[in-house]
Amino acid sequence: MIDNEHVLLREIAALLLDDERDEDTFFAGSPTWIVVESGVGVVRVDGTLINLYAGAAILAEYGMKIELRRASPEHLRLYRISFDRYRLALEGRGELVYQADNEALPSAGLVHSGLPRRAFSLMRELAADEGRDGQTSEKSLTRQRHWLELFQMLLLPVPAAREQVKEPPIHRILRRIDTEYAQKLSREELAEDSGYHPHYFSRLFRQEAGMSFSDYVLRVRINKAKELLMLSRLSMSEIAVRVGYPDGLYFSRKFKQAEGLHPTEFRRRPKRIAALQFAGALLAMGLKPAVVERRISDYSLQLAEELENAVRIDETDSEAIERLKPDLILAPAYLNRERLEELREIAPTIVHPWLEADPVRQLEHLAAKLGRSAEASDWIAAFQRRAAEARSRVQAVFPPGETAAFYEIAYGNLYVLDQGVRGAYVLHEALGLRPPERVHRDVIVPGRYKRIAPERFAEYAADHMFFTVYTEDGEAGNERLFQSPEWCRLPAVQEGRIYRVPLERFWFNDGVSIERQLDWITGLLLERLSEQSAAD
Repeated sequence: MIDNEHVLLREIAALLLDDERDEDTFFAGSPTWIVVESGVGVVRVDGTLINLYAGAAILAEYGMKIELRRASPEHLRLYRISFDRYRLALEGRGELVYQADNEALPSAGLVHSGLPRRAFSLMRELAADEGRDGQTSEKSLTRQRHWLELFQMLLLPVPAAREQVKEPPIHRILRRIDTEYAQKLSREELAEDSGYHPHYFSRLFRQEAGMSFSDYVLRVRINKAKELLMLSRLSMSEIAVRVGYPDGLYFSRKFKQAEGLHPTEFRRRPKRIAALQFAGALLAMGLKPAVVERRISDYSLQLAEELENAVRIDETDSEAIERLKPDLILAPAYLNRERLEELREIAPTIVHPWLEADPVRQLEHLAAKLGRSAEASDWIAAFQRRAAEARSRVQAVFPPGETAAFYEIAYGNLYVLDQGVRGAYVLHEALGLRPPERVHRDVIVPGRYKRIAPERFAEYAADHMFFTVYTEDGEAGNERLFQSPEWCRLPAVQEGRIYRVPLERFWFNDGVSIERQLDWITGLLLERLSEQSAAD
C-alpha cells in the first residue's frame, strides 16, 4: 500500500532563553512550530506579536522571520520543530514523485494552547536523538512513529475553536462550481440541492459571491479556458468541452462576451504573467514576466536588464495585482490556502513548489506546466555545456581534496545552505566542488539549510567558505559573529579562504539566475586561486 502523504521531520531542537541570552531571531527554513515547555515570553512571527506560555504551539510558514524574547525572570524553555508535508503527485512504473504540499496546514499563528504532557515527552526524546549517528532501522522506525504521533497532537486546534461551524450551503455550491465547471450547471438544480427557492437562492448567491450565479459560472469557465489556451495546444472544440460548453462556436461567443476578444486572438497575443517567484525560470523558457514581486527585483541584480520594465508589487497586495490584469499568475506553493484562493479569483494561477534541491529539475517541472518543455530543454543543454567548461577551468586550479560549502550569516547566526538556496547548487553541482562530509549528510542530502551553534562551527566548516550576509535589520549581530573566537579560529578564516558573495545577486537560484551566478563564482574563484598561487 502506498501512502499518499508523507510528513518529514527536518529538525527538532530544544531552545533556552535565560539571563545570558534572553532573545533569539531566525528564519523558518520550512514550516516551523515554536512550542513552549515552560516560562513566559513573546514571539513575533513576520511582525505579528503572540504571547508565549507553557503548552502553547505557534506555527510559522516557510520564510517567515521568527523573533523570540523572554518576558519574565523565569527561564523560557521551547522547542523549534521544522518539517515538510508531501503529497503523492505522480505514480508510475518504478517511480513515485512526491511534491511539497503545505496548503492544508493551519494558517500561521497560535495553533494550540494546551498540549498534553505526552507531547513534551515525545519532544524531549526526539530532540535527544537529533543528529545521533548510526541509528538502527528499528530505532529509526520508532523515531518516525513518535514524530507522527507528535505531529497529530500539534495539529489539534485550540480548544476554543474545536466546535465545528456548519458550512453554509452557498459555500458548498461555490466549491461545486469550482470543481464541476465542465458539467451542466443549472440554477434550479443547485437551488434545489441547497434547499432554497430559486429566487431566494439567486439573492443569497449574489450576497456571498458578489455576482450573479450565471456570471460566476462564466468567470470560472473562462478562467479555466484561458489557462488551457495559454498552456495547451487543444483546439477550440476540445477546450469548449473541457470547460462546459457544447461546441467551439458557442464557447468562442461566451469568451468574447467576457474578454472582449476572440479566444484565438487571446492565444496569439503576448501574455502578461505576474511572477510571485520563478522569474529566472520564466526567462530561461523565453518568457518575460510583466509583473514581479518586489523582492525579485531588489535581489536579482543579475536579472536587472531583463526585469527593467516589469512592474513591481508586494506579494500580499491583491488590489495591485488585480489592477494590472495579468493573464496568468505564477505562485509559490508556500503561500497559504486563503492567499492562493485570492489569486485564483484574479486570474488563472499556477502553483509550484519553491526551493527544490535541483533548480534544473524545478525548471523542467515548471516548463511542463507552462507548455514550454522544448524551450526549457534547449536552455538546460546550453547551461550544462557552460557548466562543464567552467568546471574544467576551476578544477584545474582548485586544490585536490579540499572542500567548499555555501553559508549565510543572518541575525548573528550561521546557516549552512543546501542546494535549493543561494549559490550552493552552482558550487556543488555545476562546478563539482565537494562539501564536507557532515554538510553533505546533514544539509545537502536532506535538502534543507541548517542553523549551526557557535560551538559546532568547526564541524561544518569547509576549506573554502562562500557566504552571504543578510543585513535588512542591521549588522550588529553579524559583527559579533565575525568577532567571535569560534569564527576567528576557523582555518578558512585564518588562511583567507572565505568568499563574501553579494546577497542581491544570489538571493534566487532559478533558471537564468544560476547561469549568471555560475559566471560570477567561476570568475571569483579563478581570480582568488590565482592570487594565492602567486603568493605561494
